[in-house]
Amino acid sequence: MSVRELQKQFMMTATAAILIVMTVILGALNLYNYSRTFLAGYRVADYIARSGGIMPSVVDEDQTDLAPEAPYSVRYFTVWADEEGQITAVNTDRIRSITKEEAREAASAVTRIPRSHGSIRVGRNTLAYSVLQRDDGTFIAVFLDCTSEARAAFLIMNRSCLLGFLFAVFFAVILWFLSRWALQPVVRNMDTQRQFITNASHELKTPLTIINANTEVLEMMYGESEWTGSIIHQVERMTNLVNSMTSLAKIQERNEVVLTEVDVTGLAREASKAFRPVIEQKYRSLMVNIDEKVTARAETDGVRELFNILLDNAVKYCDEKGTITMTVAHRARDRGAKITVSNMYAQGKGVDYSRLFDRFYRVDTSHSSRTQGFGIGLSMAQELTERYKGRIAATWKDGVISFTLTLP
Repeated sequence: MSVRELQKQFMMTATAAILIVMTVILGALNLYNYSRTFLAGYRVADYIARSGGIMPSVVDEDQTDLAPEAPYSVRYFTVWADEEGQITAVNTDRIRSITKEEAREAASAVTRIPRSHGSIRVGRNTLAYSVLQRDDGTFIAVFLDCTSEARAAFLIMNRSCLLGFLFAVFFAVILWFLSRWALQPVVRNMDTQRQFITNASHELKTPLTIINANTEVLEMMYGESEWTGSIIHQVERMTNLVNSMTSLAKIQERNEVVLTEVDVTGLAREASKAFRPVIEQKYRSLMVNIDEKVTARAETDGVRELFNILLDNAVKYCDEKGTITMTVAHRARDRGAKITVSNMYAQGKGVDYSRLFDRFYRVDTSHSSRTQGFGIGLSMAQELTERYKGRIAATWKDGVISFTLTLP
């Protein structure tokens, strides 16, 4: 992962965290404020209903905590109904924006709902209502106009959301400038690790070359033996490891990637032609299904390396006399490429395939002992795929393991 990608991921994670916190806090505050508006309306409507449906001119302080000015400031209407819910009377004297017909419709709507309190919208009016059933079985429904209070609560909600969004943008801008400073220790560790791998690889190449040359001299002087053959074999394995580590370090050192239109079809045919003799030499067979004119936004050398890694991995882990299948097809709407490399692998049941792309991870020690490699190839494939904004995944079904790679 490059420094810019790490910086972007850090900024997105931190911004997402602050957005979640702000959403929870602002949501809770606005919900409380909005519900509090209607709770106050329910109390007033209850008081009017208990007073027979008409607001007393003088507030009884023993029954409610309403302000003395409440009788002159509230706007409401009252509907009376009999035991069966049939409306018997309507009073709209204390509100001018609601007609008697609208009052009847509102009362009919709330009496069908088994709730004593709630809110309803009539035209442009937002009303809080209270339905009281008296001792004789009749009903009183009082509707209190809360339009102004609801609009104020809604305005506060809009302003708070806008301020929250502006704060998130401001936070993201500040975080972008501070993230590089905050990530300096991580960047230094990454640079140190890459530099160590590069230096160690160069330092190991010289003694490996000397060991290999000395062994060849011993074979020339005393002939080949089991011991010299083992030395040369292990030197080759170590050389492959050093080369793989160097390649991985070079991939990670590149901060900028220049993407071009790559001929995936041509590279796939080139790779299958190169690997077919190797596959047949190991008594395996190769089946190829390549669509015409498949392209992707990537790098030619990178895609060529992806084919080499996947086919090399298939050769190493394919069952004896098994079949390796490579499929190259167009992605959705003929844009991008979908590459699948499969091979027979009977021992694949129960393997954690999400870890196959971890560096140095090996599925099975006993199985890997007869194969070459150190578990770096698939890690390199994942690194390359991510740089090209693609995806790679491994699956196993019915004795066949498949690596599916998509490129945009």
